[in-house]
Amino acid sequence: MNSLQHQKMVVFDLDGTLNRTDLFSVPAIQLVQKQLGFPISSPEKIKSSYGTAYREFMDLLFPGGDAQTAKDYQRLIPQAEQQYLSLARPYEGIPELLDALQESGYQTAVCSNSNHRYISTALKAIGIWNRIDIIQELEPGMDTKTESLACLIQKTGNTQAVMVGDTLFDYQAAKDNGIPFIGCRYGFRPHEMASLHPVVDAPSEILYWVKQLTKSV
Repeated sequence: MNSLQHQKMVVFDLDGTLNRTDLFSVPAIQLVQKQLGFPISSPEKIKSSYGTAYREFMDLLFPGGDAQTAKDYQRLIPQAEQQYLSLARPYEGIPELLDALQESGYQTAVCSNSNHRYISTALKAIGIWNRIDIIQELEPGMDTKTESLACLIQKTGNTQAVMVGDTLFDYQAAKDNGIPFIGCRYGFRPHEMASLHPVVDAPSEILYWVKQLTKSV
């Protein structure tokens, strides 16, 4: 992590935007489902859960589970992820994009509905931990990414921001906080990006749009 400075900021969603999450997360979640005696979800169903708030995630993948199920999941998932972390990869071009953004004077941030443990584990596993200046988890008491993005902007004192993500959760967070949004059609929910602009098909296209959207800032 680099020291914070007041400057233009690019805020990234994690799963489906930076991280090819399914490579390690799908088998890890399936393992925990098996350990807890729940039906094994298809990769497609697990991918559809990415980006949702924690309660929605649990309801989708552990239907009928209770508070103890949630505690057991939190206990078991770090061990399961460790078994598959060697499979973790960023999307092609992400490291180079982050380097280019920092070289161009942009602060880089991650705003995710996941917790700090998962975010930091994933960023280290895909080799971009040192390319991110600040991370923002969905803190206790928060229900939406709108709230966590607002918290991030307040913490940094930075309203000169652009949000980059692959879901309507990311778009809504950007809209609610009054900042521009870049949609990633290469992520897990390309259909949700269909009516938005701008959208990109590869990380290599993001720098252009960041510069366009911050020209007047």
